[in-house]
Amino acid sequence: MNIKYLVGVVILLVLIGCQSEVNDISGAAVVDDGEVVDAPKEVVSEEVDEVVVEEKIEAEPEAEEVIIKMEGGSFEPDKVVVSVGTTVTWFNNDRRPHTIMDKSRRFRSGRTAPGDSYSFTFTEAGIYNYQDVVFYTIVGKVVVKN
Repeated sequence: MNIKYLVGVVILLVLIGCQSEVNDISGAAVVDDGEVVDAPKEVVSEEVDEVVVEEKIEAEPEAEEVIIKMEGGSFEPDKVVVSVGTTVTWFNNDRRPHTIMDKSRRFRSGRTAPGDSYSFTFTEAGIYNYQDVVFYTIVGKVVVKN
């Protein structure tokens, strides 16, 4: 016998052997007695509006002023964190004069007498370690961030 002929006969017998009728009513398969065999699952589709991502752009901060007091043999506070463009003012509230100098020599106050002050505006980010030139154990730090 021819193989094609046998395959055709087997398929025909399988089709004849099926005794259920499938009705396609709104996607459900129904057998002869009306019992639902396979109901479709509810499909929910929703449209998604365009997603808009906004980037918060901060305006340039206004220039700040920070005050550091020289009194009692120390800087108060001895460490400050500021933004680029901030002016730091050292007020000498001590009984003796002080000279403030950045250890990298980016600024130097000169002699600041009691009651006087010295100001410096930080235009570059970085760490500025400073000290009193005469009383070298009096130290402080300004951290400047962008």
